[in-house]
Amino acid sequence: MKKKRLIRRVPKGSKGPKGLGGWLLFPIINFSLGILFFASDLAKITFDEHLLMVAIAFSLDALMIYLFAYTLFLIVKKRRNAPNFAIICLWTNVVINGLVAIVSDDITFIFGGIVGAVVWTAYFKISVRVKNTFVK
Repeated sequence: MKKKRLIRRVPKGSKGPKGLGGWLLFPIINFSLGILFFASDLAKITFDEHLLMVAIAFSLDALMIYLFAYTLFLIVKKRRNAPNFAIICLWTNVVINGLVAIVSDDITFIFGGIVGAVVWTAYFKISVRVKNTFVK
């Protein structure tokens, strides 16, 4: 009796998964939701506080919206530098969240961001799908 294979065969001529699918959808969703999060955060800024703090908050939110949107653009267009830019974007988000955590004295949420950045950095560096989609 033949055993069924649990691993799906890759068609001849193809050397693995390719395209914007699989686990790559999670960073795409993350960057999309990040744009919405930072845009809503930007809308909440009030000018009642110290002007320097308002300027810093506005600048950081605008920077993250730009980084997330540009990274999303690179991924959708399947540009060669998209994985490296995604890694830079993830770690920039960790650094900015760390600065916010220091100012607000609440460092509990920063650990999830660090773990996520480590996991997705490894994915963008090791994944066959990422290599086939962006490098070749």
